[in-house]
Amino acid sequence: MAGLLSSAVKAGAEVMTETIAMGAENTPDGVKVLVRGKSGEQTLEARAAIACGYQAVKAIEKEFNGQKGYPEYINWWQQAFAFNTPEYAKTLGLLHSLHSICSDEDIDYIYNLFRDRIGIPVNMVARNLELIKEGRPELYEKLTNL
Repeated sequence: MAGLLSSAVKAGAEVMTETIAMGAENTPDGVKVLVRGKSGEQTLEARAAIACGYQAVKAIEKEFNGQKGYPEYINWWQQAFAFNTPEYAKTLGLLHSLHSICSDEDIDYIYNLFRDRIGIPVNMVARNLELIKEGRPELYEKLTNL
């Protein structure tokens, strides 16, 4: 990564070193990549890390060719992940509420119910209360009284 950034600078690209830092770790669940920027820190699964790397390389190539790849990358990144949306920040408070009223068993049930889906957990719960009502009516009651 350092060599790539050095080459980008030599080619005239503006590298904003305070914007991002990355690290990777092999875990039993696969590769986890830590991305750190001015707005915070996120751990990404390998698929997201690969997508970020691919988009970054495209941006670097554009910068090498005198085009503005960096702004396109930032725009892509801000739209590619749920944690970059205002709705995500709102759901963090709801997620805390969810953990405060649900038992560990309830949380396990919810996460297993939505295991194969992609989305923000609290939003998936809110949009699928009837599913929860069918399987766990007592949990449904807890959730509808939030």
